[in-house]
Amino acid sequence: MTALPSGYTWAKPLNGGAPLDLDRKKNGDEWIDFVFRRLAGSSGSTGYQMVSHNTFPGGYIYQATGTTIRTALWVLFPVNQGPICVVLGRELRDEGDIELWADAVTHALRQIGTVTDFGWWTIIGPTPIPYYGGAFLRLPTPVEVGTLKLDPAPVPFFEDVPSRFNIFSVGRSRSGLVKVRGTSAAYTYDVAAEDAAKRLRLLCAMLSVGLGVTWIQRCSINPLVRINKAGQSEPTNGDEIELPVKSPWDRDDLTSLDDDNFGVRSLVMPAWIISRWDAIALDVGLQHALINYHEGLLMLPYHPSYAALAFVAVVEALGNRAVKKLPRCNQCKTIIESGKRFRETLARVIPAEEAEHFGREFYDRRSRTAHEGILHGAEQMFGRLPYGLGISEDPIRDFDSLAHNLSAVARRLLLLEAGQVDVPKSSLLLPFLGLPSSADSSSLS
Repeated sequence: MTALPSGYTWAKPLNGGAPLDLDRKKNGDEWIDFVFRRLAGSSGSTGYQMVSHNTFPGGYIYQATGTTIRTALWVLFPVNQGPICVVLGRELRDEGDIELWADAVTHALRQIGTVTDFGWWTIIGPTPIPYYGGAFLRLPTPVEVGTLKLDPAPVPFFEDVPSRFNIFSVGRSRSGLVKVRGTSAAYTYDVAAEDAAKRLRLLCAMLSVGLGVTWIQRCSINPLVRINKAGQSEPTNGDEIELPVKSPWDRDDLTSLDDDNFGVRSLVMPAWIISRWDAIALDVGLQHALINYHEGLLMLPYHPSYAALAFVAVVEALGNRAVKKLPRCNQCKTIIESGKRFRETLARVIPAEEAEHFGREFYDRRSRTAHEGILHGAEQMFGRLPYGLGISEDPIRDFDSLAHNLSAVARRLLLLEAGQVDVPKSSLLLPFLGLPSSADSSSLS
């Protein structure tokens, strides 16, 4: 006989003690949400507290809150079966409580797959960079990407960004914020917000590729509701939501919104982001490549060696898409010719000679970081580049240049593959620079 959890004196199995017809791994959280949503209507429950039962047979014990229900629901998880539900009590057996639990458990099963459309909004924009005379970047007109509505702010957003190496100084940043509104279907708002977050991340990654400027989410995802005069929440289309023009944390005596000494650079939405959105939203491989590139951009200033890992992953992933079946070693079955395939992928967007040279440079640095933990950039100095006038050799500065070249190549390949944009081959080098001489590059062969 199974012992009752401590403090309980009686138990009543529901569903005759049989497992529920429920895929717990897939729909367990959804089912529990519907159980307590049903209890909210039938008993006035305001939520629940959950504790794990750490002795055999395990499971979780759920206690409803904000209600007169004095019993608890013990949910057990037999192997490869649906959950078993048992009502637990501490006092005299309460048939009324048992009926409430049984009704909630059964009703929740029938609700699996039921969804509601939740409206939401948030703010995105170019990553804030301290302003030292640069242009104010903005999208000039509203646009729709899939079902997402993008509304750019009419005026720049001013904020003081702390100096990277000095807490006593800040740099002025002006950027064009964009309000994004969308709708996500889910069984509860929190799950809808997860869907919204994934779509926003993909949107920022695509904007970063298409515009050549890193875009990020600037505030949390919020429900599209407002409080009416009766104090109740009601849906809204979000037209009344105004974007800020100044960070609330900045000191007024240091911030002037009247400074017009800056240019305006309007960023035209690339047509491929709109036309290719639906197709990319269905292509998991392209999504991972885009987000890997975005991760690389975010890591590049502070973690360049790991940013390079992300950029190499993008190139490899896109190169592998062109191969129906990756070649493997006949003996150990390990995938082979990865370096060769990597260089061939680079040659789609840069001259063959550069693809050969940079391919070996990129891949060698990536492998040493991934397999030996070698950091090639300025990580050991918190990202501060070493002093130099450009004459002496410096491996850290060389790697900084290499990482940015790798970022540029990954972007070109994503424009080609994800955006289906015609990207002509062009050199990564400045016109007056060339590749190392054959003597310098003899070790690459």
